[in-house]
Formats: sequence, structure tokens, C-alpha cells
Amino acid sequence: MTITVYPPYGSMPTNALYTQYTGMQTDAFGRLRISQPYTLFDSQNRYQADPAFSQSTSTGGTATFVQDRACIDMATTTSSGSAVVLQTRRVFSYQPGKSFLFLATFVMNEPKANLRQRVGLFSVNDGVFFQVNDSTKSFVIRSSTSGSPSDTRTVNQADWNQDRLDGTGPSGLTL
Repeated sequence: MTITVYPPYGSMPTNALYTQYTGMQTDAFGRLRISQPYTLFDSQNRYQADPAFSQSTSTGGTATFVQDRACIDMATTTSSGSAVVLQTRRVFSYQPGKSFLFLATFVMNEPKANLRQRVGLFSVNDGVFFQVNDSTKSFVIRSSTSGSPSDTRTVNQADWNQDRLDGTGPSGLTL
């Protein structure tokens, strides 16, 4: 697609083609994405659990590598405090003036009472993540700028704009 602005200064001719790019075509600063992606981190569990991740479990939680599915099966019990955490210690620092695109593939368990599942770029102090808490799906921004960590912004699925991914939006998809 070509965008032609003629003359370089002044008004545009009536027959000029003007295209506005939105969504994934632009970066966080509204600039057109024209560069090739550069991978900062790639994790796969093809033949073993990826050593770039550390595993921690408590109160009966387990993390098991499943070779024929090339994945880590994480399981908790119904005991209070049962948990599994799989995380990399790698830090992905923000670089001023550059946008950052995060893509993740994951499969979550069916929503259940007292089960919280999260995926994203976050620590106990800061970050952004998608979660299913009980049966509520939401995006969360966590910050510790106040001196202690708190989930400063939680946007539940019912409050998502454009497409709530509940089958009623333009995509027709249901999470």
C-alpha cells in the first residue's frame, strides 16, 4: 500500500490516498511497524523442561515435564496455599522510545473456585498479566511505585472494550 502526500507542504489534493493504520499495525507510540521483529527471549520445552525457568511449588503443587506433549503440566491440590510458579529470572527492561510486543501461548485449566491462573510479564512487585481468578477473566497491571506492590488496575472481561471475547463481539470468539 502506498501513501502519497503531494505537495510535501500545503493541502492534500482531493484525489490523494490517505490510509490510517491502527491496532497491531502501529506500535505503542502510534508509529507504523515497519521493522522486522527481534526476539529477546524464546522458550520451548521440546526435549526437557527449559532450564531458563525456575520452578517453585508449595503445599502439594507439582510441575512435571510431559515429553510427548513438550510441555510442563502444573497441578495444585485443594489445600489452601497449594501453588506452582514457573518463571524466568530474565528481566526485560523497558527501553525509552521503543515499543515492546509480548506474545505467549498457553493453555489454562477450566475455571474453578479458589483457582487463580496467570500468564504475562510480572513479578511479585510489578508487571502486566492475564489471569483467570475463580471464573473471572481479567487483565491486571501491578505496580510497587507506592512502596508496596498492588494490582493498581484490573480490567475484568465484562469491561473490555470492542470485543469481550465472550462470543458477542465482532470476532465471535469465546475465551
